Amino acid sequence: MIFKKKIVLFGAGDYGKKALEHFGSDNVEFFVDNNKSKCGEFFCGKKVIHFSEYESISSSYNTVISTAFSQKVEEQLNDCGILVYSIFSHESDSKFRFYDEDELVIEQFRTEKADHSEEEYNEYTKRINTEGGRFDRINKEAYRFQSDVPLFKYVEIETINRCNGVCGFCPVNKRDDTRDELFMKDELFYDIISQLKEIHYKGAISLFSNNEPMLDRRLVDFCRYAKKELPDAYHYIFTNGTLLTLGKFIPLAECLDELIIDNYTTNGNLLKTCSAIKDYVELERHELIKKVTIVIRNPNEILTSRGGDAPNRTKKASYPDVKCLMPYWQVVIRPDGKLSLCCNDPLGKCTLGDLAKEKLIDAWYGKEYTTVRNALSKGRGNYWHCKHCDYFRL
Repeated sequence: MIFKKKIVLFGAGDYGKKALEHFGSDNVEFFVDNNKSKCGEFFCGKKVIHFSEYESISSSYNTVISTAFSQKVEEQLNDCGILVYSIFSHESDSKFRFYDEDELVIEQFRTEKADHSEEEYNEYTKRINTEGGRFDRINKEAYRFQSDVPLFKYVEIETINRCNGVCGFCPVNKRDDTRDELFMKDELFYDIISQLKEIHYKGAISLFSNNEPMLDRRLVDFCRYAKKELPDAYHYIFTNGTLLTLGKFIPLAECLDELIIDNYTTNGNLLKTCSAIKDYVELERHELIKKVTIVIRNPNEILTSRGGDAPNRTKKASYPDVKCLMPYWQVVIRPDGKLSLCCNDPLGKCTLGDLAKEKLIDAWYGKEYTTVRNALSKGRGNYWHCKHCDYFRL
């Protein structure tokens, strides 16, 4: 295959290696990456340069995003006026990955981002999604799904609805959480896994939603059981890492496909627990880099409004004509078996089903989900909890 312009692959990792094999070495000029430690080096025989060098010459190349975590790269390209690009797609577990496979520590959200005002965040969100065509793509996908509702591909099971964090952007941080404390019964958990096994579920599953999963002492046992019963599913977890020890980390990492540790700090340093895990992986279990990522984050960031419930958001934007794909691919199960609207319904204000009374598959194609889908097919301004939602995911 011959291309008019040489290809530049954005992402010099395992996914980038697969993209290089797909397009052919002769068609690829070099790699671009945000990781400065890779820049100036060679990866798979191709030079790696930093994005700051590439920005001014990007029009001379075909830009291809070659990282499983493509959404952030899309935003970066759009923000810099690079609107013509493509995303490498490879049919594998990578389609569910949140972060690249070969970076152990990522400074995804730098401390200065917390200084962005809500007005700046709203303006940025509107601009990158409009100019990048994301709004149009979401609307087209939602229109297609409305006539042929697919089976969910993400399942989040919240076995305990508590968090020990104090993040300002999160409605369920331990200072602001208004939910009654709930703890999932063993028999309900095993029944949910059994139902997923019956339908040969092969999507993603996480024993986490709007909570800190390590607060549940059964977590490792539950993860192990879910992996055994659903071997073809993609198993992942997000945790703030404060309760992780090496004794807990090792068995948890063994039974997951991806473990993301959000290292919340205002100074950019690693927490002691995360530092110990980093040393262990780098010095003793280097193969775990393929499934473990420590993300340095700021607990005071301005992020999405979480459906209008984020404590640090008062100036909420509205996107009444933009549809939403969440009710076509995500299920969020609360500890009592009730189904939330989506992960952006952190307080469980909306209930779309009850697994104490019905099967998951029946709820998914039932009245409540259908009502939500019909409303959102006309735009998120037509459903009360979505009027101020600024979360846009393809």
